[in-house]
Amino acid sequence: MNRRSVLLLPAVLAAALLWAPQQSAAGAGPAPREESAPPADFALAGDAKRGAGLFRDHCATCHGAGGRGDGLLAGHLDPPPGDLTRRERMDSRSDWHLYRVIRDGGRAMKLSPVMPAFGERLTDQELHDLTVFTRALSTRPPT
Repeated sequence: MNRRSVLLLPAVLAAALLWAPQQSAAGAGPAPREESAPPADFALAGDAKRGAGLFRDHCATCHGAGGRGDGLLAGHLDPPPGDLTRRERMDSRSDWHLYRVIRDGGRAMKLSPVMPAFGERLTDQELHDLTVFTRALSTRPPT
C-alpha cells in the first residue's frame, strides 16, 4: 500500500460505517418521514462553535473542511456532496429543511442516498448546533 492509500483508508472505512446503517436489508434505506412543515415548537437554537466541531467530526470527510463539497471522499461519491458555501443554494432552503437533511439523511429527503442520517447518532441539541454551523458556511465571507 502506498502512503496515500494508508491515509485514505480510515476515511473510506469511516464513510462506509456511517453509510451502512442507513441501508435496509433490501438496500432501500429509511422511509421518508411525512413532515413537510416544522412542528409548532421547532425553533433553531444552536451554537455554531459546537457545530463546527461536529462538522469536522461527521461531515468534513465528504463536504470538506470549508463545506465546499471537496472532502477526501468527494471524488468517490455519486452524486458528489453539495457545496454548502453557495449562498443562493443555501438561501433557498429553510432551517427546517437543513435540520431534516442532517437528521434524516439524503435518501429520506429525496436527495443523495449516500448522505447519512445523524438523528440516531447525535442529540437534538447537536443536530441544532450542526444546522446552525451549516447555515453559517454560506453566510460568512469567503476566506
